[in-house]
Amino acid sequence: MQTKKTLGTLALVAFVSLWNVGCGSEEQRGVNNPPASSTRATSSAKPVAKASSGADSGVGDAEKGKATFTASCVACHTPDGGAKPNLGKDMIKSKFTAGLDDDALMTFIKVGRDAGDPLNTTGVGMPPKGGDPSISDQDLRNLVAFIRDRQDQEGIDYKAKSQ
Repeated sequence: MQTKKTLGTLALVAFVSLWNVGCGSEEQRGVNNPPASSTRATSSAKPVAKASSGADSGVGDAEKGKATFTASCVACHTPDGGAKPNLGKDMIKSKFTAGLDDDALMTFIKVGRDAGDPLNTTGVGMPPKGGDPSISDQDLRNLVAFIRDRQDQEGIDYKAKSQ
């Protein structure tokens, strides 16, 4: 019975991930077109800055990251970065994500985690780039900015910069 449930869950995750890939271009999803009023307001001095253009600038934009997260990650995580039971872990309150610097978190999202990885506690794999191969390095930086912004909102300390 547990095997059938796991297989059903995996099939659902695969279906939703493939569906997300076909949900339109970045412009249609709003990834490169945030609202003109979007800003990254935080009282912390943590260095995830807002990108000034859609170009690959080396910094992330939390609003664009939220749009990418909503388009590509909500199959396994809640829209605010939280956990979905038996699927994705909480990306915001996780000690694992808080313990990674921005570069390592970006790499983790880019590479994903195999279901058989000993550190995987759900038994469900995280596909590279959340199953969306169209996600660019700039989109990944934006995702990290979104996660860090949410961690700031929750008052969670994290390791921001590579040493």
